[in-house]
Amino acid sequence: DSTPFEQEDLVKAVAQMGGQVMRTYTFSVRSATEGSNQEKYILGKDEYNETAFVRLDNLLALCHKYGVRLIIPFIDPYTYNGGVPAFLSYFGIKATGDKDQDMTTFLSNDEVQASFRNFVSTVLNRTNTITGVKYKDDPAILAWESGNELSGNNVVYNKWMRELAAFLKSIDSNHLVLDGFFGVRDQALEDENIDIVSHHF
Repeated sequence: DSTPFEQEDLVKAVAQMGGQVMRTYTFSVRSATEGSNQEKYILGKDEYNETAFVRLDNLLALCHKYGVRLIIPFIDPYTYNGGVPAFLSYFGIKATGDKDQDMTTFLSNDEVQASFRNFVSTVLNRTNTITGVKYKDDPAILAWESGNELSGNNVVYNKWMRELAAFLKSIDSNHLVLDGFFGVRDQALEDENIDIVSHHF
């Protein structure tokens, strides 16, 4: 919900300090029981908020202007931004409050993942309303990150991240893929479709 002035002030300040890369926060998710919060990016099952995306369009245009690149993570396991618990609510799944358990449900439910993949594809194929450049072709984006502080059953997560990284690269061969797991996994180091790992510090 940042204004164009706030966005430009931030990006310009990063550039003036010599910064070259910023990381956004994850796309916000409105809970199925939340009511009409139009600030969120994801409003329901396969329903997205154009107003929010226009703000991201503007941020990317500013990154072009000031020579700053973005890392953009998709989702996180926490409720304060909606995250996985809100996403699960679209499918009648009540979050347990156990982060690892809810993440494992999110990662392994086929219907949930089909909708999540639809969102990812929609983001990558979006055409910026300001620059006219598709996100998947936009040099202002440095990397797509699977999420913020992700966790869950290791076997389930490893399979999910491997498949997601391949899916991202099948649509967008221009950008790096960052594993959003909370820690560095051996499997990520061995995956040709994962370009960056991080311990989130």
